[in-house]
Amino acid sequence: DHAAAEARLLEQLPDSLPIYAYPSKPGSVANLAGVSSLPRVLAGFLVVVALAAIGHALVAGVLRRRRDLAIVRVLGFVRPQVATTITWQSLTLAAIGLVAGIPLGVAVGRLVWGVVADGVGVLPSPVVPVAVVSALVPVTLAAGVVFALLPARAAIHQRPADGLRVE
Repeated sequence: DHAAAEARLLEQLPDSLPIYAYPSKPGSVANLAGVSSLPRVLAGFLVVVALAAIGHALVAGVLRRRRDLAIVRVLGFVRPQVATTITWQSLTLAAIGLVAGIPLGVAVGRLVWGVVADGVGVLPSPVVPVAVVSALVPVTLAAGVVFALLPARAAIHQRPADGLRVE
């Protein structure tokens, strides 16, 4: 019983000793709880920006390479091969993003957390969620394939003569 133990302790202690109190969190550590959702919001925003960048790069690439796609169609590429080409372009962009983004994200995250932890006076011991980082790979590659569908469809339905026409 907490109250009985406290009463016995106060009886045995001299009156000159201060009454004990449970430690409380420092104000700067307590303030961190107010921004605990910020990393998730920032990660979600960065995912949206990355998906928009991949989509924009694919659409711009298909428009820029319209003549090249028309030439390979004339040389014998069939529609599925054009779609596969654009899908591989998308997967290449996604793979480059993963190869550069995961190590850079872990390094920058550790660095930023070290600065924040030092500022509030806590021990910086960052934890990298390996399961989440590992799940990024197939999800990113799947998103790359999904994002390739619309530009591939546009390239498939374009007539080679339109792509070869001099503007």
